[in-house]
Amino acid sequence: MGNNKNKKAEPAAQDEKIVTRYDRKVQRRKEEARKEAARKRLLKAAAIVIAAAAVIGIAAWLWIDYDKVHREYIAVDGDSISGIEFDFYYGVSKQAMLSQNLYGIMSYKDYFTSYLGYNADKKDSKQKYSEDSGQTWFDYFAALAVATIKEDKAILKIAEDRGYEYTDGDSDYEEFAADIAEAAEQEQMSVKEYYKEYYGSHATEKNIKSYIMEYLKAKAFQDKLREELAASEDEIKAYYEEHKDDYDTVDYRVFEIEAEEADDEASMAQAKETADEFASKVTSEGDFIAFCKDYSTGEEKEKYEQDDDASKVTAASKSSMSTDLADWMFDGLRKEGDVNVIEDTANGKYTIVYFIHREYEQSNDDAIADVLLSQNYSDLVTPYMDEMKVKNPFNRIRLLEG
Repeated sequence: MGNNKNKKAEPAAQDEKIVTRYDRKVQRRKEEARKEAARKRLLKAAAIVIAAAAVIGIAAWLWIDYDKVHREYIAVDGDSISGIEFDFYYGVSKQAMLSQNLYGIMSYKDYFTSYLGYNADKKDSKQKYSEDSGQTWFDYFAALAVATIKEDKAILKIAEDRGYEYTDGDSDYEEFAADIAEAAEQEQMSVKEYYKEYYGSHATEKNIKSYIMEYLKAKAFQDKLREELAASEDEIKAYYEEHKDDYDTVDYRVFEIEAEEADDEASMAQAKETADEFASKVTSEGDFIAFCKDYSTGEEKEKYEQDDDASKVTAASKSSMSTDLADWMFDGLRKEGDVNVIEDTANGKYTIVYFIHREYEQSNDDAIADVLLSQNYSDLVTPYMDEMKVKNPFNRIRLLEG
């Protein structure tokens, strides 16, 4: 053991390094730096992926919008109609139809709503126009849109053939835009909202302006055509002479003799005998008035005694009468004071009628002028429209023509 005390320690191997506390601290820092660098690389890669996804998403959205604006939805006469353009014409045609007057103060919108169950607050594609065929209101208005597109294209072709120059485009568009602004204000919505509400969900004032300009050009030339195709006074007169029964009205008096038993021959014979007797004694309108009082009973008698015009019918059209009565009233040989007895076995009665006079309302000249203008316009435009083919890829709309 004593020998061991004097033995010197052997030196450490040359390649072995003693790790101090400081060395361990430096090592930890390097490891943390390496991990941080790795984390940053991961975050950077994730950011690139997210950015790429965002770009792809934006591009997809832009493509959908571009597709709606530019891709062919249908084609008319070889010309592509985008979804945006179709929606514009859909809105124009629909508004024109709904606002059109049907009868009296009733519009087509009133009629569709009251009698056909149309609901303007629901999507047209979700409402059945015809239960039997399965057609929706979208189908109905889409067919109108196609017809409007064809008509406008026909008008523009005629305009081109005639060298028409549209010089009022800017002012017409300003007026159109002003009308839109006014309508939007009345409906308490912004102009932007109005365009989308009435001309399609993708419509903006900017992206449908070109379609509006074409539409306005067609309407301007259409007005010019209407001036050129308007009927002359001679044409109106000639048309009236050929169709006077459709426009004339008559004033006459009427009194009915009812059989006690409609199915009984004897009762009907008695009613006819009474009616013939009444008619045979009438030599004037005054006679007719007096005999109405004599031959009536009960409440009817009181009515005729209180009002001399209770038996009078004024301004009656041919279409408002039964066939037998109309044929007699509108006979060209009819003259004031003529009397007739008309049999009505279906209702068990005989009707005595007294002709007063036939009349033509001069205001009907305007109605005839409209008919002639419509005929002239149709004769010009329809052949162009008939030549136009509609391409309907993927059956995007249901063509209800014919």
